[in-house]
Amino acid sequence: MNGQKVAPFPTALTSLLGREQDLPRLTALLHGPTRLLTLRGPGGIGKTALALEVARTVQATFELGAVLVELAALADPADVLPAVARTLRIPLHGRTATEAIASDLQDRSILLVLDNFEQVRSAALDVKQLLDATTRLKILVTSRVALHLHDEQEYPVEPLGLPTSPRKVLSSPAVQLLLDRIRHHDPAFVLTHVDERAALQVCQSLEGIPLAFFPQAGMTALGKAVLPRLAREGVPGADVLHGQPDAQIAGDDLRTMVAAQKDGGTPLFDDVV
Repeated sequence: MNGQKVAPFPTALTSLLGREQDLPRLTALLHGPTRLLTLRGPGGIGKTALALEVARTVQATFELGAVLVELAALADPADVLPAVARTLRIPLHGRTATEAIASDLQDRSILLVLDNFEQVRSAALDVKQLLDATTRLKILVTSRVALHLHDEQEYPVEPLGLPTSPRKVLSSPAVQLLLDRIRHHDPAFVLTHVDERAALQVCQSLEGIPLAFFPQAGMTALGKAVLPRLAREGVPGADVLHGQPDAQIAGDDLRTMVAAQKDGGTPLFDDVV
């Protein structure tokens, strides 16, 4: 790394909807004394998307910017800090990863984003050692569980706000996200009065969990009458996501999700499955 910034975070490809209150709170924490901030929540809740937007927002305030370290592919907690060193392009040269990273960073500020930490949670003490060995390093973690470190600031990521009545459907962050996703498939999609009530039911079924909206949006784009049908016959709800790794959830394709939803043994969409 040698004091050089890594490439900046790429521009977001999708809108971050329903997190207008979270973003300023999190940036304020990172601008303050907090050095370890954990976004905690269940799979599919939107931790990664929120963390990346926070990093984009604050990266200019760190001398070396912000760096994403993806942990989804790691199984051994001992590999976490070596993965950080590789991402920062810091050679070990016989040193421990902690020694190499601390020596290279010295007193320069940087934000590390450690994504999907729950599967390597035993590396929490390594994270603490790295923070203790540096002075201006800050770490933003996404995880289903807390690290349980003394100086950790937890931030629970909640589901998107659901509509409380049919008259408030369009102002609901959950419905706004569903419509945003549908229009990525069908830019001409227009929400009718019938669709509004159906959207209310679909969003309630999905419990406001953002990642669950992605396959439903693809289903809806297959036909104009699909949204009411989803509301009537049921959707693969948030329970489909529970217990799956976040990376696997993100990779589930539309065909798999549709096939998982049966009605009397018949696929919900015969023309897709």
